[in-house]
Amino acid sequence: MRITMVLLLFGIMMHLPVGVKSDEVVLQITGPGAEDQWSLTEAQIRGLPPVTISTFDPWDKKQRVYKGCRLVDLLEWLGVESRIKSMKVFARDEYNARIT
Repeated sequence: MRITMVLLLFGIMMHLPVGVKSDEVVLQITGPGAEDQWSLTEAQIRGLPPVTISTFDPWDKKQRVYKGCRLVDLLEWLGVESRIKSMKVFARDEYNARIT
């Protein structure tokens, strides 16, 4: 399943862009089938159980705090967690990674 993101994915955490309207689509997910397509708003994502991660960023040598939902919680909410073996994620800045 291919996951296309229009926001930053950090490990299993999502950090939503600042200043986005709560009814604006901030995450698009597409899979191999026509039924495997979702457009999610900030409000929908914020409705998932929140978590916070604090970690040291080795690139800018600062402590960073990320808030959002766990990717597994999002996939469970969509009802697809049992079908996914791996996924590829894409960010606005063209960064991409495979998650297995």
